[in-house]
Amino acid sequence: MGPKDFLSGLFNKRYADYANFFNDILEPLFYEALATPDREGNYYSRFNCKIPFLNGGLFDPMGGYNWVNVDLPLPNELFSNKTRTPEGDEGDGVLEQRIFHLTKLGRETPNVPCTVFFEEAEWKALYSYVEKNPIPPEKPPTLREAIHMTASLGGFLGRKSDGEPGTQSLWLGIQRLDDLTAMWKFMVANFAPHLLIPPVSSNPGYG
Repeated sequence: MGPKDFLSGLFNKRYADYANFFNDILEPLFYEALATPDREGNYYSRFNCKIPFLNGGLFDPMGGYNWVNVDLPLPNELFSNKTRTPEGDEGDGVLEQRIFHLTKLGRETPNVPCTVFFEEAEWKALYSYVEKNPIPPEKPPTLREAIHMTASLGGFLGRKSDGEPGTQSLWLGIQRLDDLTAMWKFMVANFAPHLLIPPVSSNPGYG
């Protein structure tokens, strides 16, 4: 499974530079990377990473659209921007929707377990890093607690005058959390498998 913030990483030029996000990144991603079989190890050189083939016919250009030679210069701000929302958050682009969903959940149901949004490995990696404790609790934090911890990775200070985290600090925090989660999974699998749920049995036989 690849990083959840892959599209955000593409937008932030983590994998390739571009002038226009739609023309230079999204079109090659859908019309070429995801639609081309038989790439060795699923490696896609344009982005210098692995991208799986997902059924060629699914992403064929419609009506003979020549995506290579025809430019559709959709503004980059359509995908990510710093526009202020009515709630006072920053950014209302397409790529901010995951963050909007998280902030909306946090405001409406702050006391539910954070597992409504965060996977097990994510909240455990988050807790271990923020609390400087390698052994996460059995009970997951509340969604509000996890949101504040995530936002702290993106620069949110959590002072009384700061209010609730906004989309910018959560955006940055989520990106850092993806890296922390990957490292946590590696460390646990290799050095502390007992922290995995369900544990891997040393005797795979049955009966």
